[in-house]
Amino acid sequence: MPARNRVVAACCVAALPTIIHVATQSLFGGTATDIRTSLEATSVAMGAMAAAVGLGIMLVSPAAGALVDRFGARRTLTSATLGYAMCCAALAMSGSVASSTASRVAMGLFAAFLYPAFVAVVARLVVPEHRQRAISRMQLAIGLAGILGSLAATPVLASDSWRIAIGAPMATAIPLAIALWMVLAMPRLRGRRATGGQAPPLTLQQVLARAEVRTACAVAMATGGIMIAMGGMLNATAARIVWKLPEESWGAANAAFYLGYALGGIALASLTQRFGKGRALRGALALLVVSLATYVYLPLEGVAPAACAVTFCCGLGASAMSIAVTIAVRAVPPESAGVASGITISAMTMSGMAIQVGSMASTLVPGSTPLGRVQVCGAAVIAVVMMGWAAARRVA
Repeated sequence: MPARNRVVAACCVAALPTIIHVATQSLFGGTATDIRTSLEATSVAMGAMAAAVGLGIMLVSPAAGALVDRFGARRTLTSATLGYAMCCAALAMSGSVASSTASRVAMGLFAAFLYPAFVAVVARLVVPEHRQRAISRMQLAIGLAGILGSLAATPVLASDSWRIAIGAPMATAIPLAIALWMVLAMPRLRGRRATGGQAPPLTLQQVLARAEVRTACAVAMATGGIMIAMGGMLNATAARIVWKLPEESWGAANAAFYLGYALGGIALASLTQRFGKGRALRGALALLVVSLATYVYLPLEGVAPAACAVTFCCGLGASAMSIAVTIAVRAVPPESAGVASGITISAMTMSGMAIQVGSMASTLVPGSTPLGRVQVCGAAVIAVVMMGWAAARRVA
């Protein structure tokens, strides 16, 4: 095994592209009103734009994970980071709904490589008993990135500078690509094709044939799907319509969710060691059901601290996504961690997209009210989480 400091450096650098992606998506959700005004977009068009990134991730993640396993995190992550940054720049310069949506679809295609590459680095360099800890620390960083993006939305809205903020990843792309290429130079991270390894990665069908991976996908749909939807426009929509919070409080509600998501991953790593994955997972999903029901059906109108407390609890429950990824990765050899995590991310994204598209489609129902639409969507989301809880009963 490589020296500990090299392992830590590789995991930290490999995490940066995903962290930048999450911050960018959180900022997009927080500045959606300005983007809509600037592009003269309808509610349906904004919903499609919000879901466009997820479309690319959902369709490409399994194949992206397989490519990471074959060619290594070094080449795939470096290339994807540069491509993602260029898509951010294209979105910042776009002048129409069509070009903006196309840019976000392309962002999703490149983003599909980011998290599977990080998980592949962890699987190849970190011993099995410490992998959930590494993934939970990544989740902490993701949560903090979401907070940063949410809080940055307020000054961006005030200064009408969403284009500069969305295009910011381009400024870091080349230095980050150089760092990735240098730090991820270890033979284990160059892929089977580069090292001439004898053990081929498992195929997509072989990975899906494992019951643990299918369980991980069900849990990912219930946890990661909520994270995507809440980090997009769902949280702000509920804060505006259900809780009747002023616009300046929407970012705080989003930041509270990400704070819970960040801290929950660390807490679950400890709870898993004490109570086992199954009990910790089912407890987190039960908390998520109660919190979502409170957020949608039992609001304290205009009370921002109460809304933040509830979204914080939602984030704690959704943080069980780290357990889902760990279950999937442990079910396969390290050489196939990329495709296993890619399948899990695809399931997560499918759920997040379905929630956002369903919310968007509900606006087309004749005679429906905004509050009624949010409550119906909330019921559907809670049903998905309960199905995830049922699947988690198979986890010891």
